[in-house]
Amino acid sequence: MKELGGSMAGKTAGFLKDDTLINFVFELDGLQRFPTELKRCSRSKPSGKMVDVLPLNRILKSKETIRLPKDIAEIQLIKETIRLNR
Repeated sequence: MKELGGSMAGKTAGFLKDDTLINFVFELDGLQRFPTELKRCSRSKPSGKMVDVLPLNRILKSKETIRLPKDIAEIQLIKETIRLNR
């Protein structure tokens, strides 16, 4: 996050200078091995630094597998976002 010019907001998330939320994935619960999932990523350049972005449908699959209490609301938001972007 430091390389992107932002600040950490927790162990796995931070904010860029423009308040864009960035979540870092260190474990891929419910998904395939990291090299396989990395191939599914798109590339984005927030704040001028290239990063890999996991597709929403893969994030959804992981959250539905883990089902942490904090993920329940996010699952619904991700589903709605996917529906609206079809």
